[in-house]
Amino acid sequence: MSWDRLEQSLGRNSLVGTTVRDPQALPPHPAADEHHARSCGEAAFIAVTAGGNCLLGIALSNTAGEVDLTAAYGRFRDEASAMSTASAPQAVNTDGWKAPGRPPRPRGGRRSRRGS
Repeated sequence: MSWDRLEQSLGRNSLVGTTVRDPQALPPHPAADEHHARSCGEAAFIAVTAGGNCLLGIALSNTAGEVDLTAAYGRFRDEASAMSTASAPQAVNTDGWKAPGRPPRPRGGRRSRRGS
């Protein structure tokens, strides 16, 4: 297939179903992480899921917010469960980063007060 046709058809097939033929071979503990990218000149994030020396899922997210990233990672979940619900991953390893929204608490558990 030529590159221009390949580019046109990206995202139409199940990446999990294409790379993992046997549902029992689906890694039980895949890893997930976001990577910074640019889409049409705007900041974006690529949600990547990998495991078993194989790239299992890629989806574009417009923000690093919890809702958008959950939807992006949901593509992997949907494709994996379409293969077989019995071979769903047991756990997904992440970097532990929480989506922005709440400011982090100061170390020591005490909040500083201004003027006191």
